[in-house]
Amino acid sequence: MQAVITTINKPNKIYSHLSKLLGESSIIIVGDKKTPKEWEGVKGYLSLNEQFKLFPDLAEALPMDHYCRKNIGYLQAISKNSESIYETDDDTYLLGDEIDLAKISKTVKVLDSGWTNIYNFYSSQEIWPRGLPIECIEKKYKIKALENKQQPAVIQYLVNGDPDVDALYRLIKKLPISFDLNLNTAIELGEGSLCPFNSQNTIHAKNAYPFLYLPAYVSFRMTDIWRSIIAQIYLTNKGEVIQFRPPNSLQDRNDHDLIKDLQQEFDGYKYNNIIAGICQDSTHLDNPIDYLKDVYKRLEKKDIIKKQELQLLDIWCEYINEYFYL
Repeated sequence: MQAVITTINKPNKIYSHLSKLLGESSIIIVGDKKTPKEWEGVKGYLSLNEQFKLFPDLAEALPMDHYCRKNIGYLQAISKNSESIYETDDDTYLLGDEIDLAKISKTVKVLDSGWTNIYNFYSSQEIWPRGLPIECIEKKYKIKALENKQQPAVIQYLVNGDPDVDALYRLIKKLPISFDLNLNTAIELGEGSLCPFNSQNTIHAKNAYPFLYLPAYVSFRMTDIWRSIIAQIYLTNKGEVIQFRPPNSLQDRNDHDLIKDLQQEFDGYKYNNIIAGICQDSTHLDNPIDYLKDVYKRLEKKDIIKKQELQLLDIWCEYINEYFYL
């Protein structure tokens, strides 16, 4: 397993703990203009100079001072033939002494189609994930227990303390929160069911690697959410598993401007249902690269993304073909 993080902060206890769990050679830190000099010399640190050496065309095309430079970290992990990729943020502290793909007591599956608020499976409080349409917060869904457990393509671990909720939640509800229900149970999305997952505390298996791409020319608060919609609709349609698991970490959130976050999340309220429909219309394509390109072309025609995104995606797909398929 390779872990990928990006940071503009100095090395902290979160990095130290992660390096103890996985080993320094298994962590990739993607630098940017604002990344402190203290990272220089740390094993696995990709400075801007190193990024241009490894992936020159992508490093040149990606905007600076942007979270999407994490794409370079994903490619570095893929090029190392990693069996799985764990991504997290520099403000999310893993609890315990391992990241385990297998250990879970019980698994259930969502039976209903459409948007699903997975967070309310794990909490008696009203809470919802960032990216969930507001009208679906209280939507009910049916589940069934699973006996035959399939290896997930994506595992989203929840986070205690300051979980990944939207700015609207932060403005009207109380934090911190600790999830308190079904703490030995994983919940899977059935085909046709949807729930946003994020880049905060997530494991991606090899069959999900093409979908790691974070779009650069979209709202910062939607880049990982739109990625998740695009990924899960294809993967669940092809019989793969998207799984949510109980919290295994605690977040001490970096400072945010909540009003700015809310403004950036408006694009999600406006477009998430449209994006889901476009993705559904493209699932007839079996090759994930063909699917990705088709979805993004349709999004550009709807003026949901900018044309520059298509150029970036083409570069990403060339690397995926080189490292992953050929």
